[in-house]
Amino acid sequence: AGALHNAAIFYMKLKRPEKALEYETKALTIYEAKLGPKHEDTIISRQNVEAYRRAVKDAKFATYLASN
Repeated sequence: AGALHNAAIFYMKLKRPEKALEYETKALTIYEAKLGPKHEDTIISRQNVEAYRRAVKDAKFATYLASN
C-alpha cells in the first residue's frame, strides 16, 4: 500500500490527478483491509482520495472552461 500511496503522490506532482486517484484508491483498499478504518494511515489515505477527487473535478472544469 505504501508504494501505491507514493505513486499517487508522484502523479500529483506530475499534475495527473486521475492517475493519483487510481493509485491512492488502491492503497486505501489495502489499508482498510489490513489496518482497519481508524488507523492513521487509512485516515490519511482516505483524505488523499477525497483531495484527489476534487483535483480531478477541478481539472475537468478547467479543461471545460478552456475549450469554450
